[in-house]
Amino acid sequence: MTSLIRQRLPAVAGILYSSAGFVLLMGIITAETKYPIFRHYTTRQEISDLGGTRPPHGLVTQPSAMIFNTTMLIAGVLLLAGAFALWRLYQNRVLTVVSALFGAGALGVGIFPGNTTPHPFVAMIAFVFSALTAIAAFRVTSAPFRFMSLSAGLLSLVALIAGELGDNSFVVKSIGIGGTERWVVFPIILWLAFFGGYLLASGRRMQPDRHGPAAVDGQGLRKLTHVR
Repeated sequence: MTSLIRQRLPAVAGILYSSAGFVLLMGIITAETKYPIFRHYTTRQEISDLGGTRPPHGLVTQPSAMIFNTTMLIAGVLLLAGAFALWRLYQNRVLTVVSALFGAGALGVGIFPGNTTPHPFVAMIAFVFSALTAIAAFRVTSAPFRFMSLSAGLLSLVALIAGELGDNSFVVKSIGIGGTERWVVFPIILWLAFFGGYLLASGRRMQPDRHGPAAVDGQGLRKLTHVR
């Protein structure tokens, strides 16, 4: 039974991470399309404005706010479950901690929208640890995906630093804080889909074949021997 559970862990983790990426992408797009036309929302605004703008105005528009906040809550739960699956799969503490904080940050964004005081803090947790999760995955995945994972995490982190520099950053002057924030978020959303696919493919490699026992190399998954 334990061996069977281990065989299915990559598939479970893959479904959780690819689903989180899908939910985030489609949820943000849907919330943007449902934003009232008279409010003139543009992609130069922060993504979190969909859930509520910063104080003191704290403007909340429906149904965009409900869609966006629900999206973050669902994604946060999926990411937290994914972090647990990664722990069972890789037993890597660094990856487990940063992925769990990524999920907690996403969940926090749904609980504390942009019009609340804690929002900047939980959003920063989500931003920082999403990038660190992609970077940490470099240690447990195999090439060529490990280099794609590292690149996505570093790109997101560099964009985050550029955003924090504000008007002192050429990037923010060029595409606005909203555009810069999308360079933080969307590489991670794409990474979630790719990582989910990588895990699902790894799960297939772990399945026993007709020719005898199968094992997976130690680069990405722990070696598992299957008895017919």
